[in-house]
Amino acid sequence: MQKPAIVALWIGTAWLASCRAAPRAVALAPAPSPESPRQAGWAAVRGRLVRASDGVGVDGTVRSEFCAAGGVKTGADGRFRAMVSTGPLLDPALPIPLQLSAEACAYRIVYVDMVAGRDVDLGDIALEPGWTLCITAVDATGEPIEGAELFLENGRGEPPADALHRGPPDDAVRHQVFTGPEGRLRFDAIQTGPKRAYLCAPGTLWAWSDVVEFQLGRSTDFGTLVLAPRPRGEPALFGAAIPWRGEP
Repeated sequence: MQKPAIVALWIGTAWLASCRAAPRAVALAPAPSPESPRQAGWAAVRGRLVRASDGVGVDGTVRSEFCAAGGVKTGADGRFRAMVSTGPLLDPALPIPLQLSAEACAYRIVYVDMVAGRDVDLGDIALEPGWTLCITAVDATGEPIEGAELFLENGRGEPPADALHRGPPDDAVRHQVFTGPEGRLRFDAIQTGPKRAYLCAPGTLWAWSDVVEFQLGRSTDFGTLVLAPRPRGEPALFGAAIPWRGEP
């Protein structure tokens, strides 16, 4: 009496097995591609800033948005070592720009091909003669103002009648250079001639210097400009009236 039940159970099991779907092929993830030549990390750039006229090392700075802390200062002999980011978000086909400058020298931009973990030695980098502008921004109490931006006007013209509120004339050049925590700013350039400096910070009125004649190989200190607070409710035109035009 038990045999028919056993046979029925065996037939049912076989039928269920035949109804099972065939096993599906499993798609394996592709093997990781070879590492990009510019992986996340840092690499060092070394070199020495020298005067083009005599090859003597000069005290200067190396700046880049890709440098740790935004850049480094050179030693007294002009030697520097800057740590540069080589992160994966950077296009490995594009070189990294470094801005090199020193007092009374024209700044220079060099482009460096970087690879993570590999230091680059640029050797001696010659800087042609230029001029250096220094200026300080403070408030009415003498406290330094950080973030005041520099505009330069060429020539010996008088400031516009509304310069206190609207800033320099339209032909002034915006340099996107700002005062630091001590309220001080240094700018290195190459074009000479008479220039007037204007400064303005968010929430302040404009202030300007006397006209100064710039000469190659010299540094000029414009002294200290006092930036008064902008009246409450007055629209701030800081940085809006004059587009950035780069080198004067």
